[in-house]
Amino acid sequence: MQTITLRPHQQQLVDATLQKLKTDRFALGVMAVASGKSYAAATIAKQFKRVVVIQPSVELIRQNHASFEKLGIENVMIDGTHKGDWSADVILTTANTLYKHLDDLAEPDLLIIDELHLQHWGKMRKTIMKKWTQCKCFGMTATPHYYVQRIEYKNGGMWSVTECCAIADG
Repeated sequence: MQTITLRPHQQQLVDATLQKLKTDRFALGVMAVASGKSYAAATIAKQFKRVVVIQPSVELIRQNHASFEKLGIENVMIDGTHKGDWSADVILTTANTLYKHLDDLAEPDLLIIDELHLQHWGKMRKTIMKKWTQCKCFGMTATPHYYVQRIEYKNGGMWSVTECCAIADG
């Protein structure tokens, strides 16, 4: 295990997230691309006994697996190519794999949703949160806004309307 010293902006995210999760169930962390979100998430995860981390791809599962291991956090990777133990204390998985195996898993203390802007979180959120009523949730992203485009018909014309939405609002 290596000792990792977080950079000031990473430590600030960790401190703010842990403070927020003391009183709220949900926290959102926004950091720039390649600014060390994985180490910040792993540091936050160390404060909880059972943690599930949702990743959008197998490549990110591998990347975060390495980050967690460097901080001495044993974890299992479970996805289409890795079969693991759903009773492990720290699980790294994809959203779809988690959704398929939700009944195989006891409620964690913390659910981390990495790359929140890429996840199919909207559809699954209701199902997961209905089943898991106590766990804390921490979403991470470098893209805190997304765009919704729709067609409106008015005044005899067809108009394309683009709306900017904040992930924090959802």
